[in-house]
Order: sequence, then C-alpha cells, then structure tokens
Amino acid sequence: MAPGRALWSIAWPVIAFGLVRTGYFLADSFWAGRLPRDAAPALSALGAIAFAWWILTSLGELSGVGTHALVARAAGGGREERIPHLLGQGVLLAAAMGLLLAALANPLGRAYFALIGFQGAEFGPALHLGRQYLGILLAGSLPLLVHVVTDAVFRGIGDTRTPMAIAAAGLLLNAALDPVLMFGWGGGPALGLAGAAWATVIASVVALSASMYALARRGYRPRGLRPDPRVLARIARIGSPHTLSGTGFCLIYVALGPVINRFGPAAMAGLGLGHRVESVAFTVALGYAAAAATLVGQNLGAGDPAAAHRAARLSARGAALWMVPFGVIALGASGPIMALFTSDPEAARHGAAYLAMAGAVAAFMAWEIAYEGAFAGAGDTLPAMAITLPLTAARIPLAYAAAFHTPLGAAGIWCAIGATTVAKGVALRTAWARRHGRRGITGSP
Repeated sequence: MAPGRALWSIAWPVIAFGLVRTGYFLADSFWAGRLPRDAAPALSALGAIAFAWWILTSLGELSGVGTHALVARAAGGGREERIPHLLGQGVLLAAAMGLLLAALANPLGRAYFALIGFQGAEFGPALHLGRQYLGILLAGSLPLLVHVVTDAVFRGIGDTRTPMAIAAAGLLLNAALDPVLMFGWGGGPALGLAGAAWATVIASVVALSASMYALARRGYRPRGLRPDPRVLARIARIGSPHTLSGTGFCLIYVALGPVINRFGPAAMAGLGLGHRVESVAFTVALGYAAAAATLVGQNLGAGDPAAAHRAARLSARGAALWMVPFGVIALGASGPIMALFTSDPEAARHGAAYLAMAGAVAAFMAWEIAYEGAFAGAGDTLPAMAITLPLTAARIPLAYAAAFHTPLGAAGIWCAIGATTVAKGVALRTAWARRHGRRGITGSP
C-alpha cells in the first residue's frame, strides 16, 4: 500500500471517532446551556472541567502510549504472540491508576477547583456543580483509563476501524443518556449537570466491555495479569514523558485559571465553549498523530527507519492541510458559532475571541500534535516533552502580561496561547528533522 493510502487508512477512523466525540462534547454544552436556573454556572463549570478531562486523558496515556509503541513494534516485527502479555500489563497499569484516582476523588476535586481560582460568591453555583461532576468522573475513571489501553492495542496492530466503531457507539450512548439523566426524561430523577458525568461513566463501561470482547475474538485476551516489572517499566518509561507533558500542559491551564477568572465566570465559560468547537480541528490532528505513531512504530519494527521518517512528514503535512478550512471558518464565523451555544453575550464574546485565535494558528497546532505522535511511535518521547512543557509553561507569564499590562484584556490570554502554539509546532517539526531526518531513526523503546 502506498504511504499516503496507508496513512489515511489509519487516520480516518480516528478522525471519524473524534468527530463523534466532539459531537458529544458539543451536545453536552448544548444541554447544559438549557438547564433551568443553572445554565450559566453549568457552562462555567464545564469550561473549568475541560482541563481536568485533559489531565485524566494524559494519565491514561501513561499506559496507552507505551502499550501502543510496544504492540506496534511487535506487530511490525512479526511477534504477535507477545501482544496478549503487553495488553495484560497495560491493563494492570491503567487499572491501578484508576483505583488510585477513585480513592482520592474528593480531595482531588477540592484541590482542583481551589487551584483554578473558583473563589468568591459569584463562583459558588459553578463550584458546586463542578465538584459534583468531577467527583463522579474520578470515581468512575477506571474503565475510562483501561479503554485507552484497548484502543492503543487496536491502533498498534493497525486496526483503527474497530475501536472507532466501538467508541462511536459508546459516545452516542453517552450523548443519548445526557438529557435522560440531566432532565429526568422518561420519569427518572433529574440530576442536572451530574447526570452528564453519570452518562460518561456508564458509556465508558459499555465501550470497554465491547473492546475487550472484540480483542478476545481476535485472539488478544489479556495474559499475564501478574505484574511483570520489566514490561511495566518499559511501558511507563515510554509513556511517562508523554503523560508528564500532557499533565503539565493541563496543570499550566489550571494555573491560568485565576488569570482567566479575573474577568469573571463568563470568561471561563467562553473558553470552555471555544475549546469544544476547537476540538473539531484537534480531532483531525489526533487522527494523523495516531497514524504517525502506528506507521513509525511498525516501520521501525520492520527495520525501515527511512519509511518511518516519511510517515511522520506525511502525517504532519496532511494534518496541516486539513486544518486550513477550520481556520478559515473559525476566523470568519466565530461570533455566529458561539451564538449557537449560549445567549450570554459576555460568554459568547470571550468564546468568539478564543475561537478566532485558534483558527489563526490551526496549522501549527497540526504540526505540534502530529510530530508528538511520531515521537511517541518511535519510543522517543522525551524530546517532545522537553519542547512542549516549557513553551506551554510560558503561557502563564505571557498571559498575565498581555491581559493586565496591555489594552487587550482577556484577549491577551488567547493571544499568549496562540503564540506558544506556533512556537511548539515549529520547534517539534525542527526537532524531528534534526533527530530523525537524514540519519534515520535509531534505538528501540
């Protein structure tokens, strides 16, 4: 199969899955904006919880990225008999993380909202709703984290269609359960925003069960569910830079929370809405990143570093080209898009400003995400972390300076985010070319 076709055959199911997932997040915001008496605080709470979602996803990648890299190497090198053991060890690591988060759900929730700056009477309703939602999400995090591992195994063997179909069904179930549990449709209790969290947990259990069943039918049942220190260490070593980078990225956003909240709850609500629309573009880039990780890993397993390098470049180019239409739409129609989700003029104004910025830097976001996927597939995740974490941290002083020492106000925060996105995209592209360009990719995970 030609490199471009191989790339697209892996990328499109991930993109399709991500678009379904984006549809769920947009539906979540749509229904939250229609909660009686709680619409404004619910949107503000969801804006804050977006960062907690990213942290949870990044923690899942501790086992997911490492399992993916090792499975892709095993599949590319014709050693498929190793995959059940790798799956079992990945599941163990993810389950341990999920149990720890469940045990610490309440103190973590309190600490999170304190750090993000939800303080004072004006944030009281949003704080109450947000802590409810986050507590449920953390208590039910085990199936969410283990599902990351099963998806990683499918991608490692080059099958992105099966997890896409399973995840799409689970997320559609999630979206369907939202109004049932939030508003009490069908005679059940009206749980408000907490109902959205319960919908997520229920759907994740269903999706994980279906993934395990599909893997078992292909002969990949988790094997060796006793801890194997050597394999666990390899998974953690590969996944930890990615997890530290992603978690650090999210914690930096949490640290930005008090700066954003200086402009009131509407600024956080607008950021949350902007993120949800931006996730359409983010999803495309993730699809190409998944393709890059799989093809880089498989080509390395087959002993062809030149092909691995070509796959990375094609992934970044494809992601950037697909981002252009999003950028044009986001720049030209950010106001009308925000009006679909909220009638609050302040939240809509902040969301439109953020979305316009995201459109302007969309191509550089594509480079950032695609090359992170390539580094992950190569098992060479430390350089990506060394680039992305400091540049993301730079958003805090840049945002503060732009927001409070220029006439930009809250828009200065969005400008700081955009500038660092450009810097990360360029730096990751340059680092990949220098490390893995002319001399090829060496080493193993």
